[in-house]
Amino acid sequence: MPRKSELSSADWYEKPAIAAPAYIGGRLARRAHWVDIWQDPAGAAAVRAIAGGNETVPTVVLGDRAVVNPDRAWLREQLRSS
Repeated sequence: MPRKSELSSADWYEKPAIAAPAYIGGRLARRAHWVDIWQDPAGAAAVRAIAGGNETVPTVVLGDRAVVNPDRAWLREQLRSS
């Protein structure tokens, strides 16, 4: 797993109904690569692979670590530290 200092962004898988930028804060949200799983079949498949067959969002990938429904404070810290 990369050290926090090696993490420059996150892949954030979501559905349009989720207010993701508000979830982590606008400035930090710009550091994420946003994937709408309703519009991106590969993104939906990635989420299903991570979440045991479910399309649970938010699902976030930081480096080689994938987290389903990450704790907001933890995610903000990971993005700030990167």
